[in-house]
Amino acid sequence: MYHIDEDLFPAFGALGGASGAFVLMYIDALAEAGVRAGFARPIAEEIATATVMGSGALAMNSSKHPIALTNAVYSPGGTTIEGVCKLRELGFDTAVQQAL
Repeated sequence: MYHIDEDLFPAFGALGGASGAFVLMYIDALAEAGVRAGFARPIAEEIATATVMGSGALAMNSSKHPIALTNAVYSPGGTTIEGVCKLRELGFDTAVQQAL
């Protein structure tokens, strides 16, 4: 339960409500990339959904900042850091923030 000042109700509606659609779009984009890599769509969707659920649970159950959790899975020159850099290069953070 949250105590939200009335002037934050519109922002809460976007962050707590509309952003769910953004997460679903992200799952779909992940699954589509999985299909392009050769997975059958149902398996790609299941993997993408499980990954988002696991990451969400990790963030909810950790006292660490989400970026600290992200940093923990980087390997030097690895696919994770390369993917994160590409998302940032293409404006991921800005797109999400502007959507809200």
